[in-house]
Amino acid sequence: AEKAHRRSHKERAQISTRTKYGLLEKHKDYVLRAKDYNQKQKKLKILQQKARDRNPDEFYFKMVNSRLKGGRHFTRNDAQSVTGAELKLLKTQNLAYIHSKRKQEQQKIESLKSDVAVAAGQAVKRSHIVFVDTEEEATKFDPVEYFGTTPELVDNASNRLPVEKLQTARPPPAARNRRAKQRGERRKMAKLRELDQRMTRADELDKLAQKMQSQKDLLGKGTRAPIRDKDGKVISHKWKFQRKR
Repeated sequence: AEKAHRRSHKERAQISTRTKYGLLEKHKDYVLRAKDYNQKQKKLKILQQKARDRNPDEFYFKMVNSRLKGGRHFTRNDAQSVTGAELKLLKTQNLAYIHSKRKQEQQKIESLKSDVAVAAGQAVKRSHIVFVDTEEEATKFDPVEYFGTTPELVDNASNRLPVEKLQTARPPPAARNRRAKQRGERRKMAKLRELDQRMTRADELDKLAQKMQSQKDLLGKGTRAPIRDKDGKVISHKWKFQRKR
């Protein structure tokens, strides 16, 4: 009953003679306008202080490499300021880097191929040179007797156990042998996946090196004609034969 007799306070509206000034500003509108004004004044003070503290002799490359268009700053394209000789030098350096990465990938590929061959039980060509004093010793040389192992293990590059250890060694349990075989298979599959990835990367580096070499050749001298495919797209260039002195 008490709420029913309360007076409803209405906001004061703009008088008809001031309608040209828009809606009547309330206190919350004034607070927002005052905050915005104070923030702008604070930024202006900071910029004015920076302008007072600025060294008149300071220089930035943006002062000459940027232009003002329509109130926005645009940086000049640096590629336009690079000469043909400088661009050719950059291409040469990039090409040398690509060749070095390709060589590293090839070394990794050869190493992985060897590891995969060993894991698969394939024979890897290796040599073990034994020096003797006379030709008679060379003709009578017996690798089984020299290494002190069995004929089955004499060709192993590693894990070539002597006969004494083979006689005293106990065979491993079947469960341990099975787990070791499973670990070997997992390592083999991981090596194969890495080998496939590196071979794909090596092919991509080869294509990139060919493309960069052709771009470098186009910067050089010589008469050349474009080679186009069926759609008219340039796929390569053919240089005119010139006899070298």
